[in-house]
Amino acid sequence: MRDKKMAVKGGKMSKVFKEEFYRAPGVKFSPMGAVPCGAGMIPSSLRPPASQGSRRERGFLRRRWTVKYLVIMAMGLPLLLYSYNPGQPLPPGAVEVETWYWDGTQWVSQGTGDSAALARLWRSDPEQGSCNKEQWVIPVTVHTSVAQWIEWYTSATRVDWRIRKPGVYASDVVTTTVASSNDVIVDYEGFENLYSPEAVNPEIQTYYAVGDSVENVQWMEAVQINNDDVLLMNSPELCGGMTWTLWNRLDVSECNSSAEYEDEATITLVLQNIKIWIDPASGLFASGKHSVKSIPRDRVVRDYWP
Repeated sequence: MRDKKMAVKGGKMSKVFKEEFYRAPGVKFSPMGAVPCGAGMIPSSLRPPASQGSRRERGFLRRRWTVKYLVIMAMGLPLLLYSYNPGQPLPPGAVEVETWYWDGTQWVSQGTGDSAALARLWRSDPEQGSCNKEQWVIPVTVHTSVAQWIEWYTSATRVDWRIRKPGVYASDVVTTTVASSNDVIVDYEGFENLYSPEAVNPEIQTYYAVGDSVENVQWMEAVQINNDDVLLMNSPELCGGMTWTLWNRLDVSECNSSAEYEDEATITLVLQNIKIWIDPASGLFASGKHSVKSIPRDRVVRDYWP
């Protein structure tokens, strides 16, 4: 199996991909080049399983060309240039009480103990006093921990070309919008040339690019995008939603026999500030309200910046 990570020298982000992401309308990105996500940033337990053996040995196992968005809210993936606050444990003896939310027309009770509640509240540190002194100061602290959220939309998770003759063809295959309340990493994995074991030339030369029109993009080979992960910076633009378009180009040769060619890949969105009270797998309230999760040091990335 080819080593896709060697496609970009030194693992650095390609200049073409970097420029095209900056050029995409309404999108502000900070590129990450020194350490790709595959080199320790996203735990292997959270990644989709890798296929074994060569393409020919695997046979035609790729049944669809699809981009599956794995919204993984993995904890403890900070940049050294940023300090993500994971939140605080509740004070000892904290007691949960009922909360309500406004649905636009009325107040709706959320009860207590519901891991799917939108918000929950605990009271703690009661005090009392009795005496004849003139003045009593009663401290009141209202502390709120707000979790990172994400909303995303993609225009397609599968595209199907129908090509009659050899030639060079391009189209905007996937348009994606991401909105979030803190940094989000966009991790590309598994992009390769389209493949068919039935063909004289089993691979169709495949390229990708980001941009707003077919005349305004610079193409890169498919495997290069796997090293060109991107950091969406926390900003007013990200809160309102950032949108970009991924273009696909196929160079179909005379020896690309009449056959079915496919490739499967993933685009993983990774939230960077998961609170200690959020279950990173479900996004709901975690069980054990006082538990504090530490950040493994081997998952702290050295330097992303060019």
